[in-house]
Amino acid sequence: MRIIITEEGKLKVSVEKCETLKTVIESPKVLKTTVQGVVPYTLVSSEKVIVEKVAGETIGSHKIVKLGNDGYLYYASCDSLGDVEKILGLSLNSADPGGSVRVLTFGRCEDTSFNFDVSKPIYLGKNGAVVQSIDNEAVFIQRLGRVLKNNEILIDLDEPIIIS
Repeated sequence: MRIIITEEGKLKVSVEKCETLKTVIESPKVLKTTVQGVVPYTLVSSEKVIVEKVAGETIGSHKIVKLGNDGYLYYASCDSLGDVEKILGLSLNSADPGGSVRVLTFGRCEDTSFNFDVSKPIYLGKNGAVVQSIDNEAVFIQRLGRVLKNNEILIDLDEPIIIS
């Protein structure tokens, strides 16, 4: 998925799968869509892209999740090389296995429980944690985005960097 903010302030989301399928959405429209072979997504505003998937394990709110081979959500972890390229984003709600989880794949998330340092980026830690330093046991680095305010983050996934 490619997300571009145009000079006019509009959000353009481009979803590409295979060589022949390309869907482009321009905001600020609220819409739901499913593209064959691509995760269903909801564009809720010009600032957020949210997907809804089913939990494969108990998922807590504000955790980084990946899409498992079975199509269910699990915690992503920086110490698992198998998680590279499977990370979807930040869970916005808690759910038991089989429950529905809304995942922020791009956009801002504000919560009073956050207490981040605005001078540091955010990374994937172990077991879905959002951290501001790279874990010593990490086998890859996944930058998740940046801190806008101590209680507000922007999820904007970078390409992962394999370090081990």
